[in-house]
Amino acid sequence: MDTALFNTFLSLITLVIAVGGGYLVNFLRQKIGREKLAKYYEMAKQVVMSIE
Repeated sequence: MDTALFNTFLSLITLVIAVGGGYLVNFLRQKIGREKLAKYYEMAKQVVMSIE
């Protein structure tokens, strides 16, 4: 029973993060523009690759 509850909770958290990420990207596009967003995306990508 605990495993089913944990899996349901984990799925719910994943869904919330995915939907929230989509709204965040749309919000950032409107606020800072596509060109700056692409620049920030590349910087974030480099940071993540460095950490890995």
